[in-house]
Amino acid sequence: MSQLKCVEAKKCEQYWPDEGTQKYGDLSVFLVNTTKYSDFVIRTFELSKEMENSRSAPTYPTTLLAFRRKVVNFKPEDTAPILSHCSAGIGRTGTFIAMNYLLEQAQAESVVDVLRCAQLELRANRVNMIQTLEQYVFVYDAVLEALLAAVTTISRSNFRSKFEDMLTSNGQQETPMKRQHNVCVIYSWKNALGVLIFKYKFGQKRLQNRIFLARVCFPIFLTDTKKFG
Repeated sequence: MSQLKCVEAKKCEQYWPDEGTQKYGDLSVFLVNTTKYSDFVIRTFELSKEMENSRSAPTYPTTLLAFRRKVVNFKPEDTAPILSHCSAGIGRTGTFIAMNYLLEQAQAESVVDVLRCAQLELRANRVNMIQTLEQYVFVYDAVLEALLAAVTTISRSNFRSKFEDMLTSNGQQETPMKRQHNVCVIYSWKNALGVLIFKYKFGQKRLQNRIFLARVCFPIFLTDTKKFG
């Protein structure tokens, strides 16, 4: 009901592009059609909003494990349960709850049962918890890293003393530094064995089921193997 300007005074922001598509934050506006009349203009827009992929999983578990430690160490004044949510409340939420449940199970029972956790503990109460295969595999990755590597975060004030302690064997066969490095090696080769299968078009030929290494594998397969005999 207003022009953009009236007697050089700004009356309205232009929230549409003159042609094509323009992004405004996470909202994209596509100008479909413009019809001009003597006294007004009718513009047809197509709006789309970028939605976060709720079915994905982090590449590495380290950050989510650090977040879990913050949650576990949180000491509220009341005894109300902690609420976990994402977009649909089943994918990433189910992944986080499963990871937390299994680490508590490992500590209390010295066993881990991912399938039972997913089927009987989670999906029996809410359908489709842990939504994708990627998230299910991530649960295994996260539990494995937590059990093998334990806590690796070091505060700045304690870094020097912790570093010196990690170089001391204290009668053990391996130093804590060596054990942590072994975990790093395991994860490096595990990622190197992962592949992505793409179907794509190249010119006029359709090439299917071509196997390419995932990007996280590149550093491993670029290593000079001659150094290792």
